[in-house]
Order: sequence, then C-alpha cells, then structure tokens
Amino acid sequence: IIYANYVIDKKKSREYTIVDDIKLINSIESIETENNNMIINGYAFILDRNSTGNLITIFLRNIDNGEEVWLDINQVNRLDVETYFKCEYDYSNSGFVASTKLKNIKNDAIYEIFINIDLIENYDGITKKIRKTVSAQRYIQNNELYSYNPKEFDEPNINIESNLLKEVFSYGEICFYQKEAGMYLY
Repeated sequence: IIYANYVIDKKKSREYTIVDDIKLINSIESIETENNNMIINGYAFILDRNSTGNLITIFLRNIDNGEEVWLDINQVNRLDVETYFKCEYDYSNSGFVASTKLKNIKNDAIYEIFINIDLIENYDGITKKIRKTVSAQRYIQNNELYSYNPKEFDEPNINIESNLLKEVFSYGEICFYQKEAGMYLY
C-alpha cells in the first residue's frame, strides 16, 4: 500500500497544464555535465508576487515522442535576481540547480525545457494550491543548450562576404526565428 501511494503521489505531482503566462519570468542560464549528470542552472518567479514559498520543478520533454524526464531540483536563493529586479516584491527564492543522470537523456534527441511553479493563493479566505507551467523556450540536444528548436531551424547561409554577418551568425545568440519568412533576429 505504501508503494501504491508513492506511485499515485508521484503521478499527481507531475500533472500540469502548459500556459502562456508572461508574468512567469524565467531564465535558463547554463547547462553543464559533471560526474555523469546534466546540471541546469537558472531562475524563475512570478512577476508582481513574492517568491517566498514558491516551489520550482523542471522537466524536459522529448519533442519527437513526448517522453518526459523530471529533474531533481535544489532551489536556491538568488540575491542577484532580487537586486536586478529591485522592487517591492521579494524574488530571492527564485534560483534553481536541476540535475538528472546523463543516461536519462537520449543522444541526438531534442528536449524542450519546461518550468513549473507551485504557489499558494488566498481568495476570500479560501486557500488554493496553483501550478503554473511554461516552456522556457530553450532546448537541449547532445548536452548543448539552444535558444531555438534545432529541428525547426535552418542554418543561415554564412558563405557571404560580410565578416560582421559571419560573426553574428556564428557566435550570436538567436532571439527570434521565423522559418516561413527566412527571418533571423540575433
């Protein structure tokens, strides 16, 4: 019975609905491999709301087959985030270090990174637990972090005369890509 309850609790803790919420601010700052683990560092919080008491979880979803990899997470205080977004709200409880064994990640597969924030809201004396889930708009393939989906991205032609454009295409970070229009924004 204890094992059955664990399985039910685990399944329930992994329920989510993806939303587009511009108030859920997040950044995947780095990915690294160490001792057969993949480690993702970043922060996430909800704008105009204290982060105290928020619980962050991270998972990866394979874009081809939908398989999910839920990462172990260590939530950390980020005073730099608090300082950067200086306002009347406390965002210090927004940092995370998430990890998983490299064997859980398939080589050459592309994974989209998702962020959950669990929080408590009170309305008219009623306490309600809420989960907000968003895509971080970041992808992982072969332990590399991308700001675009590598499967949907056509590399720009860098056989051009402009050294400046070659440098931007080679070393710049793409911020927006629209395949149909052939538009790249670095």
